[in-house]
Amino acid sequence: MLQAAKRVANEPNLHFYLVGKADRVGTDAFNMRLSRQRAYNVRDELISAGVHANRIETRWVGDHALPVPTRHGVRERRNRVVEISLG
Repeated sequence: MLQAAKRVANEPNLHFYLVGKADRVGTDAFNMRLSRQRAYNVRDELISAGVHANRIETRWVGDHALPVPTRHGVRERRNRVVEISLG
């Protein structure tokens, strides 16, 4: 990720779109905070790699819109992610 960030840091028309997510263990409020923190951790790393903050859109969705659907209470590491896209 950091190599990609360094390559596009000088491309003024590209923006990073981050969406933090969490698995379905814990309360909705807890998962929202956790997914927010994940997204901001990635944002901070991108900024450290030279991407200007105004080129990063950061969102978080908690345990909604998960990559791997599970029942509530199920731990799934593949849902503890930050989805990154460029546009």
